[in-house]
Amino acid sequence: MSEELKDKTNENPESESYSENEFIVDEDYSNQDDIPNEYQDEIIVESYDTNLQNDYEQPAVQQPVEQQTTQAQYYYNPTGEAGQYYREKYENNGHKKSHGKTFTKMLFVALAGAIIGGMIFASAFLFVLPKLNIGSGQLNPVTINTNSGDISLVSAVAKKTSPSIVGVKLTVIAANTIDTFPFAYGNQQAQQQQFEGSGIVYNSDGYIVTNNHVIANAYNSNNGTMDSSAKIEVYFPSDVNKSYSATVVGRDEKTDLAILKIDGKGFPTAEFGNSDNAQVGDIAIAIGNPGGMELVGSVSMGVISGLNRTIKTDDNKTMTLIQTDAAINSGNSGGALCNVKGEVIGVNVLKIAATGYEGLGFSIPSNTVKAIADNIIKNGYVTGRPLIGVSFDTRFTADIAKQNSLPEGLYVADVTLMGPADKAGLKKGDIVTKFNGNAVTKYDDLVTDIAQYKPGDTVKIEYYRESDKSTKTIDITFGESKS
Repeated sequence: MSEELKDKTNENPESESYSENEFIVDEDYSNQDDIPNEYQDEIIVESYDTNLQNDYEQPAVQQPVEQQTTQAQYYYNPTGEAGQYYREKYENNGHKKSHGKTFTKMLFVALAGAIIGGMIFASAFLFVLPKLNIGSGQLNPVTINTNSGDISLVSAVAKKTSPSIVGVKLTVIAANTIDTFPFAYGNQQAQQQQFEGSGIVYNSDGYIVTNNHVIANAYNSNNGTMDSSAKIEVYFPSDVNKSYSATVVGRDEKTDLAILKIDGKGFPTAEFGNSDNAQVGDIAIAIGNPGGMELVGSVSMGVISGLNRTIKTDDNKTMTLIQTDAAINSGNSGGALCNVKGEVIGVNVLKIAATGYEGLGFSIPSNTVKAIADNIIKNGYVTGRPLIGVSFDTRFTADIAKQNSLPEGLYVADVTLMGPADKAGLKKGDIVTKFNGNAVTKYDDLVTDIAQYKPGDTVKIEYYRESDKSTKTIDITFGESKS
């Protein structure tokens, strides 16, 4: 550089313009919602800071400490391949600075910053730090101590509804009967059998709703009469050593519901809600006796997983049910599925238990339960259901028919004495081949067809009778089903 140029430069040393790169940290903090304190059970709340690492060592920047995960966005010096940065250019316009005024301003800003910073840090130490573990970057567990009158959500539901969920035990002595199906072999030995399930107190007069399959073994599957040896007992969770003898008011195989009656007044009654208001994702709480009375009053929680699920059961019934992932096991049948208000929105009825399936439980909607229960309590049965008075053996298949040179159809296992089919001349061992002119090969199809009629309607049925190798058509007038 020439001497002349040096002199000119030194005359105004402040005329240099320069630029520098700045390191910027942009942090975003969000407030943590207050935890409701109306729950009795201890609630552990933990939050975790995400430690972001980079290849650049940056000076420590003190920030107000918050009880919340910190999200930070870093702008790097442009030394890395993907570095982002914030660049600002400072230029001196040639005017001289007033160092005295500048110093005064700087001192004022420093004092003000110190005061404000002190207030912020004092607040942090007083209110935030006691709840934080700075070393680990995690919140310490926070225990909410509730008052004696406050309880958790699930506990509140259990406290309200559990006293109304009873145990139902069936004891029956199986009679010595020979299997009369002509294409199978075997016999059933006499023995005492017990079946256990759950029930819900429907009203304070001792009416109890449960599943029909809980007590179904008390009945003869062929003629529907109750076995004389059958004994049904009800147990309340408040005293599992005391039993109440129960009678069957009525039952409905189609919806798998039954109503029992015990003597007495003032029993704790469950509140039934409106199942139409249930939504997918709602909290669902199941209460019952999985495994029997040894686990009386068990409570499990899940959600409503689905509504209006059409499920086909092992005994060929088709039901429209509520799906839940709340644990439902053997013995829960007849128990309650509740919402967060403690209202019964379903009666637990079945679960899918198979390899690869978990959390698939189902309940009968409470609106269906109320309609059926009220009808049974008033009339002793569900009115308006057509009755043909025949039971079929579904083991009779097309293959068996072909092997025995018989027509395909439905094999008559039994005929109800003095029922519509008996009066029309249908007999045990006949094979029903047509219903109102349509071929019959599946039991489900026949059940669906019969459901389209009402008591008093007349239909034509074609059958084959092996004893005389004949095919005949008869008229059958439906009666009214009372089971």
